[in-house]
Amino acid sequence: MYASTLTRTQLTAAPLAAERGIEVRIRDGIRELSAGDLEMRADEAAVRQFLTTVFAWPAGDLARRVPGGEDGTEALARFDAVVAEAAESEGHGTVALVSHGAAIRVWAAARAGNVTVDFAARHGLDNTGVVVVEGSTDSGWTALSWAGTVVPEVTASGAADGGPAGRTLPGPELGTAPDHPTT
Repeated sequence: MYASTLTRTQLTAAPLAAERGIEVRIRDGIRELSAGDLEMRADEAAVRQFLTTVFAWPAGDLARRVPGGEDGTEALARFDAVVAEAAESEGHGTVALVSHGAAIRVWAAARAGNVTVDFAARHGLDNTGVVVVEGSTDSGWTALSWAGTVVPEVTASGAADGGPAGRTLPGPELGTAPDHPTT
């Protein structure tokens, strides 16, 4: 079991770790996405800028940077490193990573073959929301479920969840998404 450096993820991980008799490995790489200069701003413009930036990363614009924060290459690399470490853990068939909503959504959209940017942008994660993936860093990842719902396969056109085809960049209507720079 892995948790980010923030106390709230460690508190979330503690009951399951205690029940299973396992240690929680604390890793900075799965911390929340940096909101940079937008931190603690909950106004619509800041939320929109943050979401538009972070969902541009899995759409291929890795160089886009949150003002005063990280870019997509940095954010995905740090998260990938912890996923790789967890996936390579000897003798563990199942690993839990307790992270943060925006980080999980962006990583899944970038790395799970059946999660489009549109799907991840439109399907938030409440606190303790779970995304189940299977696969490996070598063969790739597939999301099995998202907050208790089966994740659809991507069709030949690239569409999932009956939405628009391809890995589209989310529009301004996402400003009301539950993840915002203060999380």
